[in-house]
Amino acid sequence: MGQTKRSDAILRDPVRRRLLRLLTAKGSNLRTASVAMGRNDAYLQQFVYRGTPKVLAEDDREILAEHLGCRPEPLKHGRSFRLSTRARRPPPSDAYSAPIGYSAVPEAGGRMEPDAEAWNGELRETGEAWLFADSFIRHRLRADPGDL
Repeated sequence: MGQTKRSDAILRDPVRRRLLRLLTAKGSNLRTASVAMGRNDAYLQQFVYRGTPKVLAEDDREILAEHLGCRPEPLKHGRSFRLSTRARRPPPSDAYSAPIGYSAVPEAGGRMEPDAEAWNGELRETGEAWLFADSFIRHRLRADPGDL
């Protein structure tokens, strides 16, 4: 298969076409998005025009979606999806509710008794919470947001 036919076949892929449209709408480009993902300058160029890799890894989709300001599902291969215009996020149910894409991490305080020689390891929630981006928790802290 010649290079032109291969590029045409790759560009018929709906995920690659969607990625190019999202980049244009965001005012970004393949190079900038690749760097934002922590990849080399040509990573997305190779994905779109050479088909390497064949599909984006979950971590790459999440970071790219954050850069583009969209959900990661439209960048996923092998599954059809439908965007619902009527869907609404349920109202917050507790003090630790967070916007989509963020996790509320409860603040904990450790207090040592004045006469104690060492900290006993007890942590108590202060009633406050810190918001962290889920992608930051997964990629930088390498943790699951629910575990914090």
